[in-house]
Amino acid sequence: MGWLWADSPATTATKAALTLYPKDSNAEPPPSCPMHKPGADAQEPICLKERAKDQKIALPTEREPSTIPKGSGDGNWEYPSPQQMYNALLRKGYTDTDATAVESMVSVHNFLNEGAWAEIVEWERRFGKGLAKGWENCRRGEQGSKAGADIGANEDEVPQPKLVRFMGRPKEMTPKAALIQVMGWAFPEKYGTEPPFDRHDWFVQREYKGQKKEVRYVIDYYSGGEEPTGEPIFYLDVRPALTPTQAVERMMRWSGDVWYRASGASERAAKENTNTLVLTSADKHYVDIRILDPSNPLPNNTFDPQAISRLEWGFAGTAISTPAEFKDGDRNILVRPAHTQWIHEIDNKIRIPGPDDRDEGFMYPVEGY
Repeated sequence: MGWLWADSPATTATKAALTLYPKDSNAEPPPSCPMHKPGADAQEPICLKERAKDQKIALPTEREPSTIPKGSGDGNWEYPSPQQMYNALLRKGYTDTDATAVESMVSVHNFLNEGAWAEIVEWERRFGKGLAKGWENCRRGEQGSKAGADIGANEDEVPQPKLVRFMGRPKEMTPKAALIQVMGWAFPEKYGTEPPFDRHDWFVQREYKGQKKEVRYVIDYYSGGEEPTGEPIFYLDVRPALTPTQAVERMMRWSGDVWYRASGASERAAKENTNTLVLTSADKHYVDIRILDPSNPLPNNTFDPQAISRLEWGFAGTAISTPAEFKDGDRNILVRPAHTQWIHEIDNKIRIPGPDDRDEGFMYPVEGY
């Protein structure tokens, strides 16, 4: 899964490629990613345009850029082209690879890499500013912490992480994966699962207050069978490696979520009388705002300081609601969803509005998201 190539040959990273085969393929999947084998040929990109001998169909030669920044700072890592992956498989001895399946292999390979990176970014969002800030992010459990990420928390405060290098270690099972296998042997109905088919270590650059630190992440790749449609299912277990500091990070994230749910805080939050609105302003900026409804609503723009005592983010203004519209009255054919136009006049926390306090533009909440 970690097959990411820069524009020039890498000198520190071992390339690796996920190989997937459709059900009707005669080829057997190799025991591990074909690019794991060390050596000079594994350190150099395969010619992008070279067509393999006896290759009957043409494969695309364009590489797709990833969203993963390179540690060098010069752009993002790139994924292999289908032709590049096919050439690599052949060079590693998988001569029965079905060329018609290579494009699908590349798509799944890229998708899993993006998913792994998204999880790493989430870990960095929580702990990139230290353990104290990490606990603040984790103490409301997974749901509460990710809600902060959805509105862009931390994006502008800390430089985004970068992938410095990576390596495939398919023959070295992680302690966690080994423990799961032991538990599966003892309790097969609950913990029984196949061992991970691959393991990668990704080395990520974390930067905070001008200080750079390299953090190692471990990724276990599990196969989860197939969807009813025949599409393969994969599970990625992404977490920091077990160093003293990163072990604390893992414990904080796990214990914060367990405590949040066990204490009943998640249920209390779910029972709150809330309206969640997704607002679109005139400049197309999307905002997710949670407004707690007062138990005894008071008028807007009041001098009474208790008027917004239960508002997390209050607005004064007028709202015009429009019900959902269905084609010919058929409720199975939705033409226009129920929506509300909110004319936002002024922040409700300003007690005595002045003549220049009116916000420009309109906001249009879309309910039900």
